Amino acid sequence: MTRLLAWQACVLAALIGGLGSNLQAQHDQEAAYRLFQPPTLSAPPGGGAMYPAMAPAQPQRLPSVQQLKVEELPAKPQDSEAKATESATEAKEQQEENDKNKALEERLKALEEAFEKSKQDAEAAKEKAAGRPTLNWSARIQTDYWAFPDPSPGANFWERGNPDLDVQDRILLRRLRVTARGEIFQTMEYKFDVDFGTPNDPRFKDAYLGWTELPIFQTVRLGNQKLPYGLDQLNSSVHALFIERPLVIDAITRNYRRMGVCAYGVSEDLRYNWRYGTFLMEDIQDTGEYLVTDDPGVHHYQMEVAGRFADTIWYDECSDGRGYAHWAIAGALAYPDGEAGPRNQARFDTRPESRTTRRWIDTGQIVDANSYQVIALEALVNLGPFQWTTEYMHAFVQRDGGRSDLQFGGAYTYVSYFLTGEHLPWDRETGTLDRVRPFENFFLVRNCDGGVRGGWGAWQVLCRYSYGNFTDQDIQGGIGSSLTLALNWWWTSHSRLQFNYIYGRIHDRYDQNISSSTGLPGGTIGPTEGDYHMIGLRFMADF
Repeated sequence: MTRLLAWQACVLAALIGGLGSNLQAQHDQEAAYRLFQPPTLSAPPGGGAMYPAMAPAQPQRLPSVQQLKVEELPAKPQDSEAKATESATEAKEQQEENDKNKALEERLKALEEAFEKSKQDAEAAKEKAAGRPTLNWSARIQTDYWAFPDPSPGANFWERGNPDLDVQDRILLRRLRVTARGEIFQTMEYKFDVDFGTPNDPRFKDAYLGWTELPIFQTVRLGNQKLPYGLDQLNSSVHALFIERPLVIDAITRNYRRMGVCAYGVSEDLRYNWRYGTFLMEDIQDTGEYLVTDDPGVHHYQMEVAGRFADTIWYDECSDGRGYAHWAIAGALAYPDGEAGPRNQARFDTRPESRTTRRWIDTGQIVDANSYQVIALEALVNLGPFQWTTEYMHAFVQRDGGRSDLQFGGAYTYVSYFLTGEHLPWDRETGTLDRVRPFENFFLVRNCDGGVRGGWGAWQVLCRYSYGNFTDQDIQGGIGSSLTLALNWWWTSHSRLQFNYIYGRIHDRYDQNISSSTGLPGGTIGPTEGDYHMIGLRFMADF
C-alpha cells in the first residue's frame, strides 16, 4: 500500500512540472512577440491622447538572423593558418634584410678595391718620383717703413757720424727672398735661397745639402745654415713676432748663418730635439768664399763648435698644442784670430732693433782675442692666446798679450696675447715657433644685396724688454736697453701687418774712429750716450 501511494505522488509531481514548463514556454514566446512587434495606436473612448494598444497575444516564432539582417562575424582563422601567414611575413622581411646586407657588402667591396687601387697608384707614383729629384719653390716679401722722431745727438752720431744730422726715415724692401728646396732620391735633401732685398747686392742665405734617415745622426746638413743657438734667430722671419731681433741675439750671432756641417735629431715622442756642428766664423754670404788667414806664422781657420738641446716639457695634445712649455740650453766654443786685423771674427755688434744703416752698439774687432765661449738659456710658456718667452746669452772672451779677459751679454723677455683667441703654434721637431692660423681671415667684399661683409683676421698685442751689455774694461761697445710695444694683424696665415713702437737708450758707447764703416772723417770723440724713439711698420707675405 505504501509503495502504491509513493508511486502516485511521483506521477502527480511529474505532471505538475510538465504543466509548469509549458506555461513558462508560452510566457516566454509572448514576451518575445511583444518585443519585436511594433505597437498600434487607438483612440480612447471620448477622444484624447492616443495610446499604444497591444495586439492580442498570439503564439509566433522568433525572427531568424537573416530576417533581422544581422551580419555574421567572419570566422576566426585557425591557429595553423595564422602561423603560416606569420612565417611567410618573417621570411619576406628576412629576405629583404639579406638583400640590403648583400648590397652593402658589394658597395664596401667596391670601395675597398678603389682604395687599394689608389694606394697602389700612390706607391707607384712615389716609386717613380724617387727616381728623380723633387723641386718646390717658395718666396717671401717684406716691405718696411721706419720713422725716427726727435733723435738725440748720440743717435745721430752713431748713425751718420755727426750729432747735428738727424737719423733719416726710410722705406725699404727688407726681404725679397726666393727659395728652392726638395729631395734627392728620398734620403737626401737640399735648400737654396737668395735675398734680393738689395737688388745690386743679392745675398744667398741657406745653401746646403743634407742626408736624412741616418743611423745615430738622423739628419746631417753641409753648407751655409743657421748657427744652433738663439731661439729668436732660429725662428723663421716668416714667424717672427717683432720686426727685428733683440739686441743680444743680433750682437752675438751676427747675421745668424755660417758655412759648416751640422747634425739634427729628435726623440720618438717629439719631446727632445737637438742640433750640433762645427762652423766657420766668417760670414761669407756676400763673397761666397772663405780665405784662410795666411800671414807669416799665422794659418788660422777661425772656427767654432756649437750646439743646442731643447726640451718641450709640456704639450697639451687634447687642445692641439694650445698649451705647452719649453726650455733649452745652447752654447758655442769659438776660436777667432785676434791678429787677423779686419778679418778678426772676435766682434760683437748690433742695430737698435730697427733697420738702421750702421750698428749703434759695436765692440769693433777685439785685438788679441784668441777664443770665446757662449752660453745661452731659453724658456717659454704658452697658455692658449697668452705666451711668455725669455732668453739669456753671455759671452766669455779670452785675450793674449797680457790683456785681461772680457764678458759681454744680455737678455730679453716678452709677453704676447691674441685678442681674437688664436695661439702661437709650436714645432716640437725643431723647438721653434710655427705658423699662426687665424680663426677668420681678413676680407672686405660687397655682397649680392649691395651691402658689405668682412672678416677681422687675427689680432695680437705684444710687449718686449731687451738689454745688451757690450762694454767691459777697455772695450766700450755700449750698453743698450729698449722697450717695444707691438701689434700684429694677421690677414691670413701667410700675410700680415706688423707695428712696432720702440723707446731705447744707449750709454757707455765710445768710438774714437766711428768712421771705420761710414767713410766719414775719424778722430772725433762723439757722444757716449743717447736715447731714441722709433716707429716701424712691416707689410709681409709668403707663398
